[in-house]
Amino acid sequence: MPGQDLTWGVRHGDVTLDNILVGQGGDLGLHDFDRSGAGLLAADLTGVRSTAQWPAFLAGYLEHRPLTRVDLQAIPVLQVAELIANLRFHLVHKVALFGAETRGEGWVERELASLRDIAQQRPPRA
Repeated sequence: MPGQDLTWGVRHGDVTLDNILVGQGGDLGLHDFDRSGAGLLAADLTGVRSTAQWPAFLAGYLEHRPLTRVDLQAIPVLQVAELIANLRFHLVHKVALFGAETRGEGWVERELASLRDIAQQRPPRA
């Protein structure tokens, strides 16, 4: 799956259910843009992929920002890459900004547990 086939653009960088706000009228909004910037759009879907809300989130996302078949196929691989990037953020950048005590927040353990869960999943049959 060549990288040039994936859709590139401005992305949030940390789309999780914790970073979604629901307005009074039911409108959704995002906050926490410390990791936003240019990147692969499908990577924004990885933070919600392992939740029960995944089908509804994906459907809503695709209504507003269409992705290609290649983008959608890349999501499992991008999920692993995003978990590794999150580990780097929490072990290097966040520590540099806020101090070593941030390592005790539990993020590292959760990201490592997610990587273990993915490693134990059976790959889909072709």
